[in-house]
Amino acid sequence: MGSNIECTRPGPPRYTLIPNIMFFEFLPIVNDRIPDLDEINPKELLLSEQLELNKTYEVIITNSSGFYRLRLGDVVRVVGFYQQAPQIEFLFRSGQNLNVNAVKISEEVLFRALREAADRWSSTLKDYTAAGSQFTPSHQGLLDPHYLLFLELDGPVLTEEQTGLQDEEYASFRKLEKIAKIRVYQVKPGAFSRFRAHLLATTAVTAGQFKMPRVLKSRDRVDWFLENVRN
Repeated sequence: MGSNIECTRPGPPRYTLIPNIMFFEFLPIVNDRIPDLDEINPKELLLSEQLELNKTYEVIITNSSGFYRLRLGDVVRVVGFYQQAPQIEFLFRSGQNLNVNAVKISEEVLFRALREAADRWSSTLKDYTAAGSQFTPSHQGLLDPHYLLFLELDGPVLTEEQTGLQDEEYASFRKLEKIAKIRVYQVKPGAFSRFRAHLLATTAVTAGQFKMPRVLKSRDRVDWFLENVRN
């Protein structure tokens, strides 16, 4: 879809869209809500030259293999332009879920709650990922089901009160006592860059294909972040 031509640049990877690979259209995301298919008006779709800096969009593609207006589910933010080509940063994937104790929370809900919380912080959110407690090293996660949220911040360590998530959908599950309070871990500076290097070295993914996983689904990856928690 795009090329990470600045792969040595610190921070989250940004991808420059390559227009001759496929035809791109973009659905503007308003208030972090992903519309259903029947809610989309094709006239609202934008082309690359219509994108605005720091705005959020869902990517839709058409290619020579026969895919027409395919929704990849990738939600991105425009972070710059290389000549006239947009450079995007991957935020999350719509339709992907965290699942703990039969309670499913979408990446969209997690991102929305995190963004609302981050607006109140003195520190800047640099990157994040999450996991279900069934992937924690001990069996405590099964007895006390909850979500784990790993944050990298640029600034001072935040208090427990500051990192509380207030999304209504998440709060509704808490009221039903189906899941415990989310556990927030602030990781060491540079942890996400090191995790990216770790995945590139230990998996088949290439630097140009890499997207930071927003949902961790293995114990070894959760262990990796727990070992990099900031003191």
